[in-house]
Amino acid sequence: MKEGGPLRAAAGLLLLLALGSCARGGGVAGIALRPSLAIASYFPLTIEGHHFRPGENVALRVQPRQAGLKPIYAREHVPPAGTFTVRIRGYGLDRCTGVTVTATGSKGSRAVVHSSPAGCPPVPPPQAHSTSP
Repeated sequence: MKEGGPLRAAAGLLLLLALGSCARGGGVAGIALRPSLAIASYFPLTIEGHHFRPGENVALRVQPRQAGLKPIYAREHVPPAGTFTVRIRGYGLDRCTGVTVTATGSKGSRAVVHSSPAGCPPVPPPQAHSTSP
């Protein structure tokens, strides 16, 4: 058996495939990454989108996770870098309630991010002021 045997041959073949891919523009920079969303802040709710298709129009649906609260909608145009940041204000869009954000692009991109309710203590009701002397 030759020195290195099948392991060396496999490594050589892998190297040739990688070099060929890079030569055609399909190297690491050519890998298409999936669109993603991240919650950057809750005050106000700030959503960052990454790896969306440039020029795409993205519709965002933000659903508070508390029963009875209605979703809030927003739209964002994706610049050439493929990233965007959008700030959304509305009742129930906080860390305590939790949210689900869905982004759907006009060119087929789609991403979802969830945040679970943080279990914040209830807000006490306002205190009535006493008018007695």
